[in-house]
Amino acid sequence: MNASVTPPAVKVKNDNTGETVKAPKAVKPPKIATPEDPNAPKKERAPKKDYGYSKDSIIRVLKSEAAFRGQRGEWFGRIKEFDGKTCGEFCATYDKVPNGKGKFYAPSGNLRGAARRGVIEMIRPVPAPKAE
Repeated sequence: MNASVTPPAVKVKNDNTGETVKAPKAVKPPKIATPEDPNAPKKERAPKKDYGYSKDSIIRVLKSEAAFRGQRGEWFGRIKEFDGKTCGEFCATYDKVPNGKGKFYAPSGNLRGAARRGVIEMIRPVPAPKAE
């Protein structure tokens, strides 16, 4: 079996010196973007799943021993402290907590992420009937 697996197009011998040099890369023509038809019908999108988040929703932890590491594990530890309390209380408490890079994000995203993974459940309270 041949030990040299380099394709012959990659290296070329220079006629003047006899040294092996890399061949220049082929220049590709730039891609031309085709304009999108503004009258084309829009693609139907699936509705976004409702995870039950609202300021009055109650947090219920389903799996207290979930295996999270790093930032996600820290946020899950914070969420476990609010088991049985409202999402509004959680967001008010951890509103100014930066992530690892020092940026501030809404803590509601961590609640939604935990709900998507099936670790917590957010129970929306039944609205009171309107009096007329």
